[in-house]
Amino acid sequence: MQRVKDLRPNDFNLTKLDEELTSMAMICALPVEEYGAFTSALLQRDILSKDVVTQAFVTEEINRHHRTTSFPKADQALITASSSQLTCDFCEGKGHIQSNCYAFQNASKKVKENRKERRSKRGNKANATAAAAATQNTT
Repeated sequence: MQRVKDLRPNDFNLTKLDEELTSMAMICALPVEEYGAFTSALLQRDILSKDVVTQAFVTEEINRHHRTTSFPKADQALITASSSQLTCDFCEGKGHIQSNCYAFQNASKKVKENRKERRSKRGNKANATAAAAATQNTT
């Protein structure tokens, strides 16, 4: 037990422990998908005081807000500039790709409707055949 006590800093006390536990709880509460890199960076720090973690949270939120407000214009410019070079594999039209092609979407919809009709016709035939067989067995 003495070895464990020797490993902690001399000025370590319950207040500092509470601060570190609060900081760890704040960090662990973040969604991993969105904040995984941020969490890893925080956990690499030597000091996890509540003030340091709170300031890191504020800075991260400001950076995220700045990124979301500044990128849409750049993304739109990129899409507009490159869309004229796109060619659809389905209709061979210019300015879009197959996943955005209205002709492809309409064709897919028709195929699904036709498939549904064929299944219902098969089901009706199977029911008619079963009914005929049942009628034959009763006579």
